[in-house]
Amino acid sequence: MLSCKQTTELASNRLDAPITGWQKLGVGLHLALCANCRRYAKQLKFLQRVFTNADNQALGPLLSDEARQRIRQKLQDAGNHDD
Repeated sequence: MLSCKQTTELASNRLDAPITGWQKLGVGLHLALCANCRRYAKQLKFLQRVFTNADNQALGPLLSDEARQRIRQKLQDAGNHDD
């Protein structure tokens, strides 16, 4: 079975790119048994919805295109670091 660390990494990764069938199965099994990881995955999905909606609606007029690009770049840079 996947560890909590593996599960949270895969839960985060699957928001940006597809994961394998075996990974989906492992995440699903772990989430069925682990309330903390289930809560984390639910929070990730919520944040994704909020930021997607904010980028398309509320924050659109508040942030310049340059500011949005800088934020996207920082998020991508942060996602490329190996811990």
